[in-house]
Amino acid sequence: MTTTPPLGVNVTFPYINDEMVSGTAGPDDEDGTPTVTLTNWLVPLLFGIITVVGVSGNAIVCYVISGHVQMRTATNYYIMNLAITDIAFLVCCAPFTAAVYATNNWIFGRFICKFVMYMMQVTAQATCMTLTAMSIDRYQAIMRPLRSLGTRTQSGVLVVSGCIWGISALIAIPIAVYFDVKQFEFGPVCYEDWPYKQYMYPAYGLFTVIFLYVIPLVIIVVCYVSMLRTLWRTALPGEEEASQSQNHRRNHKQKRRVTLMVLSVVIVFAVCWFPIYVVNLWFRFDRNFPQTNFMYGVKVFAHLLTYANSCVNPFVYSFMGRNFQRYFRKECSCCYSCRCYSRRYRQSGGRKVMTEDRAMAHFKSGHSTGNTHSTVALPLFSRSSRSSQS
Repeated sequence: MTTTPPLGVNVTFPYINDEMVSGTAGPDDEDGTPTVTLTNWLVPLLFGIITVVGVSGNAIVCYVISGHVQMRTATNYYIMNLAITDIAFLVCCAPFTAAVYATNNWIFGRFICKFVMYMMQVTAQATCMTLTAMSIDRYQAIMRPLRSLGTRTQSGVLVVSGCIWGISALIAIPIAVYFDVKQFEFGPVCYEDWPYKQYMYPAYGLFTVIFLYVIPLVIIVVCYVSMLRTLWRTALPGEEEASQSQNHRRNHKQKRRVTLMVLSVVIVFAVCWFPIYVVNLWFRFDRNFPQTNFMYGVKVFAHLLTYANSCVNPFVYSFMGRNFQRYFRKECSCCYSCRCYSRRYRQSGGRKVMTEDRAMAHFKSGHSTGNTHSTVALPLFSRSSRSSQS
C-alpha cells in the first residue's frame, strides 16, 4: 500500500474517488497492520472539542433568544436559525468525520452514509441561504426602515426560514441518491458515484461553489456596501436636523453594531469555507492534482476550518452584540448565584440567610422608595432581621 494518506475533497470525508482511496493513513507494519499516525488521534480529538464547544455555544444562543422577549427580533430569529443549522451540522456530521479520520474507512453502513452526506449538504446550503437572508434583512432595516416593517416580522422570518430548509432539502436530494458504500482493498468507503462521472463530477462541484458560495457572497457584498455607506453618514437619508437627538444617535449606533455583528459572521463564514472550496474545485478539474502529504495537511486544515465555523459564531455575538453580552452575563450570573445560594443554604442548616449584598440592596431599595421605616434598615445579622426573612 502507499504511504500517502487518502486526500479526497469532500467536506466530510478524506476520500472520494478511485485514485484517492487507494491508500491508508500511514505505512504498514511488517505484519500488514497500518500504523497509527498523528492524524488518526489528533484530528478526531479536535473534532470532538469543536463539537462540544459548538453545540453548547449555539444551544445557549437559541436559549437566550427564545427565552427573552426583548431578543425576539427579526435579525435574532435569523441568528437562531443559523445556530440550529450549526448544531445540526456538528451533530450529524462531525462524529462520523472524526471516525473516518481515526479508522480510514466507513464503518456505519449504507443508510448512515447517505444520511450524513445528505445532512452535510442540507446544512451547508441552509447556512449560506440564512446568511444571505440576514444580510437582506439588515439592508431593509437600514435602507427602508418604514417600508420593511410589514415584512420584518417574526412570522415573516419563520416563513423564510422554513423555505430555506425546504429548498435546501430539495437541492440536496442528488447527494442522497448518488452516495453509497463501496468496498476497496483496505475497507468500505462512503463513496460519491455519479453517472457520467467525467462530466457530472466536476459539474456538481462547480454548481456547489457558484450557488452556495459565490452568488450568496455577491448578494451579501452588494447589500453591505450600500448599508455601510449609509450607516457612516451623519444622518440617515431624508431625516431633518431635529432628528439628531440623543435617542436617535443611540438607535443609529445600535444599528451600526448589529450590522457589523452580522457582517462579522459573514466574513468568518467566507474565510472558513474558502479553502475547502478551492481544494474541491482544484481536485475535480485537475487530473494532475498533487497527492502529497502536504496537500493532505492542507485538506485536514480546510476540514477543521469548515467545522470550526459552526462553533465560532457564539463568540462573535458575545464580543460584538451588546444585547447578547448582557443576557449571556445574566444567565451566567444566575447560575453562579444559584450555586452560591445553595451552598450557603446547606451550610446554614436549611435556614434562609440574608447576605450582606442582598441586605444592602434591600436597604437601598427601601430608602429609594421613601420607606424610612423598612425592616431592612435593621442590622444585617440581628435576630429581628433573621426572623423577618423566615
